[in-house]
Amino acid sequence: MQLVTPADADDVIQRWLNSVGVHACAQPLPHDLASSLPLTLVQGIGGGRADVVRDVFNVRLYTWAETDAEAAAEAARVAASLQAMEREDVGGAFCRSVELNALPYPAHDINHPDLPRMCFTARVGIAASVGNQD
Repeated sequence: MQLVTPADADDVIQRWLNSVGVHACAQPLPHDLASSLPLTLVQGIGGGRADVVRDVFNVRLYTWAETDAEAAAEAARVAASLQAMEREDVGGAFCRSVELNALPYPAHDINHPDLPRMCFTARVGIAASVGNQD
């Protein structure tokens, strides 16, 4: 019997962004966020199986920086870097598609009110792993 295992989209996207020079993480945020700037949080917000071997994930990406201008510039760089992941193999997970749902926009963070933050959402299609059950 074949097993189809979904990819861990947050992990795949985080690894890709880090490999191209973007400082990215998944939950939880670093304790001292201000010393880690600029930083992008990758947060999965749902998705589903698109076909037999492809899962499509909705993700939200939050980017913090020291100034509004730096947050906007870094979020734009993150969006471009994410789009560059399309048709790439990221540690055994093949990215089939990347669609931005929204361009980066200001997103106030009530937990860190003094740090500018931008946000955007995307849909990322990643090939699921297919293996045999023993």
